[in-house]
Amino acid sequence: MSLTIKENAGSGKKFETAPAGNHVAICYSLVELGQHYDSENDKWTSKVHIGWELPNEPMADGRPFVVSRRYTASLHEKASLRRDLESWRGRPFTNEELAGFDVKNILGKPCMINVVHNIAKNGNTYANVRSVAAIPKGMTIPDQINPNLTFEFGDQGFDEAAFNALPQWMQSTIMESRDYKVMMDSKPDSAVPFDDEIAF
Repeated sequence: MSLTIKENAGSGKKFETAPAGNHVAICYSLVELGQHYDSENDKWTSKVHIGWELPNEPMADGRPFVVSRRYTASLHEKASLRRDLESWRGRPFTNEELAGFDVKNILGKPCMINVVHNIAKNGNTYANVRSVAAIPKGMTIPDQINPNLTFEFGDQGFDEAAFNALPQWMQSTIMESRDYKVMMDSKPDSAVPFDDEIAF
């Protein structure tokens, strides 16, 4: 028996890290994570998770690398989501769009993603989305490979099939949200951040 203890006592399974740099990307994942408490600002904020595949960057098994980013579900002028969507679209939002934009319109849409590598304290390297931009005119876009992955609380009731299709860690995040807990208590849902039918 050894009492030599390592910082990372997990399974030791290695995951491939998406390459750094600028990549053609296609949005395939859009998941409403619900409201989570922001202790720094002492308030509840709605979160949304957006995922992109990198169709020109295959992993060892042939599947495309995927990258993602979690945003506060807000189109405030200082919000990261608004900044990235406007950069992606190549134009600012109109006042009408700011009154209610259906973020589901980004599913299946291509863009350019800038990926940077960050090294955590445990030594692991993570690929993070630094910026999102429009596709240059004339660029050929590969077909989307991954099927769309979506989940929202919505007005039509809880979609158990969509929820069960999510990765376990994402299910756990949703289950920690105020929306999920309120729904489980059969109380009215108070946070559906995007509900308009405005074209992307």
